[in-house]
Amino acid sequence: MKRQLYIFTEKCVGCKSCELACAVAHSQSKDLWLAVAERPSPEARIRIQAVRGAPAPLYCRHCKNAPCVQVCPTGAMSRPDPNGPVLCQSALCTGCGLCVPVCPFGVLRLDREGKVIVKCDLCVELQEDGREPACVTACPTLAIRSISDEETLALEIVPEKCTGCGVCARRCPQKAISGERKQAHMIDQQLCIQCGLCRDACKFGAIRVTISSPDAVKVEI
Repeated sequence: MKRQLYIFTEKCVGCKSCELACAVAHSQSKDLWLAVAERPSPEARIRIQAVRGAPAPLYCRHCKNAPCVQVCPTGAMSRPDPNGPVLCQSALCTGCGLCVPVCPFGVLRLDREGKVIVKCDLCVELQEDGREPACVTACPTLAIRSISDEETLALEIVPEKCTGCGVCARRCPQKAISGERKQAHMIDQQLCIQCGLCRDACKFGAIRVTISSPDAVKVEI
């Protein structure tokens, strides 16, 4: 994937700057003041929602074996680039909504008119110009991190901190976490989509996020 996003939910203050920037980036004019008068009004592909009493940005995680792509009857949901994001082609979308209930993150929804699906596309147009996704640029607390295609992000379980409670495994939509009860669990990096749900669910701080750069330097963040 050209870039991927990771959300540090503990840094989100619910300001909704990401929503505004996303809507403008997907408007016709790409200008805040002009976008206000556009009809239909531009819509954000990311949204802030309260999760367990705290604000958290919700957006498409671009699953490796995306259920939305599998159930789409018209081919509107697809991944044109094997290493790119899952995109929705509005011209092909009939608004049937079959993709909505199968999304493991509950982020797919119809537009205000109920005609087509609106979803995160990782701002592919901005990336083609060498820029960051709009939500990343707009976030004042750096809660949304962009990982370049030259970096590798991974979530890892710290064995000495893991109690084997299994909460992380139950929260994982990809079934990437396994292990015996009361024993340290492991994350299958081939299945993991770095959504961070396991890290948010762990009460023991046993899951860390690392970024490996091209020079093989690993940094914990």
